Amino acid sequence: MQAIPRVPDPLRISSALSPALFALGDPDRFVELLNSNPAGIVLVEAGPELDVVYCNDAFHRWAPLGRRPVVGRPLLELFAWSDRAAIRSSYREAVRTGRPVHWRAAPYHMGNGGASAGRPAYWNVSHYPLCGPAGRVTHVLTFTVDVTDQATVRARMREVQQRVLDGLGDIARHLSDHGDLAAFFADLSQALADLVPAARAAFWLYDAQTGTISPHAGAAGFTAAELDRLRGLPCSPDGEGLADRIVFQDLVLRDRLGDVPGDPASYRAALRAVGVADTISMPWRAGERRLGVVGVYDSTRASGFLEEDVWVLQAAVTAAALVWEHRQADAAVAELRERDAASLRQQIEQSMQLEQLKTDFLKLASHELRGPLGVVRGYISMMEDGTLAPVGEHVGPVLPLLRAKLDEMNRLINEMLETARLDDSALQLQLTRLDLRDVVHEAVRSLEPLAGKRHRLVTETPGAPVEVTADRSRLSMVVTNLVHNALKYSPAGGEVRVSCRAAGGTAQVAVADEGVGIAAEDLRRLFTRFGRIVTPETAGIAGTGLGLYLARDLARRHGGDVTVVSEPGGGSTFTLSLPLAAGER
Repeated sequence: MQAIPRVPDPLRISSALSPALFALGDPDRFVELLNSNPAGIVLVEAGPELDVVYCNDAFHRWAPLGRRPVVGRPLLELFAWSDRAAIRSSYREAVRTGRPVHWRAAPYHMGNGGASAGRPAYWNVSHYPLCGPAGRVTHVLTFTVDVTDQATVRARMREVQQRVLDGLGDIARHLSDHGDLAAFFADLSQALADLVPAARAAFWLYDAQTGTISPHAGAAGFTAAELDRLRGLPCSPDGEGLADRIVFQDLVLRDRLGDVPGDPASYRAALRAVGVADTISMPWRAGERRLGVVGVYDSTRASGFLEEDVWVLQAAVTAAALVWEHRQADAAVAELRERDAASLRQQIEQSMQLEQLKTDFLKLASHELRGPLGVVRGYISMMEDGTLAPVGEHVGPVLPLLRAKLDEMNRLINEMLETARLDDSALQLQLTRLDLRDVVHEAVRSLEPLAGKRHRLVTETPGAPVEVTADRSRLSMVVTNLVHNALKYSPAGGEVRVSCRAAGGTAQVAVADEGVGIAAEDLRRLFTRFGRIVTPETAGIAGTGLGLYLARDLARRHGGDVTVVSEPGGGSTFTLSLPLAAGER
């Protein structure tokens, strides 16, 4: 059969392209070069119909006319099945601007009537305007390159990426899933089976102690009996079996499982024994930690598992490992919190028991000491009033000191008893209206025998009453404790000044001494129960550590407070503040 002429006038084509091409001197040679180019090349006139002047063999194969002539036909007639408006627009832009116009991955349909007729395809198109001697665009030279394979690959990659994103989203929701372990693995396994897609999926857990792998009970698509048959398959770092290579050598298996002779305990044979036809199996790991194997089985596609299924599964398995590690970390943190909580509860219970023991001891000690102390106080009273036989001349002068010491012991016992009442919430205030000056004078008089010659007790009170609403015995205990504390912690002697005043709706009693003082870092422990501050200067001073604790607590129960200003070696000033009685403010 005679070949169909497609280039009626090579000289015309060369002339149209440019004078430079015509200068080659051999138009036939030039046309031969165009015909041998694998890209589709077409030259059209820059008129309304875009008549084809020339096309090479590659372009003619794409045209829908079979072996019928293309040259001389309007270009748009060749592509009646395509987007002719877009084609016309692109050519018009090239003619109007005189600049090249490029399309990338422009879609078209195969139209040669063969087996691929009507199949979507893609090409890259470039229009180059050609100008005549007058500078006007007379022709457009078009190069077309088929990129269908590239576009198909990109479409497949987009599909894979979307599947990966969908799978990661499905797996990521398990980050906040705090259900039981079986439900966790059941959901993950089903997510993988849906993603690939496959009829079955399983997470195999590696047990380093037994050197085996076993599918988790939450595997998708397996019966309980099948899972029992698959448990305990040998797997070790030194092994050469399929499971060993998957777990420890990062083997990724995509395979159809035929009849497998040999060891029935091998991974492949065990799967075949439960009816698995094909699989993608890969290592399941988190960093360097080998967790086991993840497998999907029995593809639901007739063609079986594809390479992109491997990519999708690898991404999903990586996400599943992160989810598993996150869950394990949460479990470890929860266990640690529970241990800490249990330890804290135990410490609290022990502290409560210890506090109860202290309270019981204070009750017992104060009760047991009160009886003997009362007997001694009675005998001292009889010695003082002469009820007993006359005492010697050397005994009489020391009786006030003995009574003062007995009063000091009585204060200690009362402190212990009051502290126990505070702990039991059994303390009740008996409130009356009283003059705070009387309480101050009473406290100072009771402590004068203890002052001795080294201390000077100075009292400053205003001429007008300083009335407060308070429990007299408890308030007396507070003031007495503050004055006694000033005497005790001034071992070198000096002045102890007790002043009482009313100012700004508040009654105040300030007790200032010239004693050892208190360091700033010790102030926070000063008012705690049993909170004695022991320094080289105070190590020999006896005390229970209850006086200031009780003083502040009783003051606050009256709506007031006890504060302190002190510095080491500079003495201390303790101030009791109470609200004035109604009508005195």
